Amino acid sequence: MKKDPIALSSDFHYALDEMEKGHKNLFNTGRASTGKSTLLQLFLKTNR
Repeated sequence: MKKDPIALSSDFHYALDEMEKGHKNLFNTGRASTGKSTLLQLFLKTNR
């Protein structure tokens, strides 16, 4: 099954940048289906 690429919002980019810098604790919160798990999975795949 082929998946379409994810279109990242400016908020998504901001959160990834802050997570990569590692100088702050972030609280990942939001309603259902807003991308919380996707954000964490993308971070883990790109920073191992």
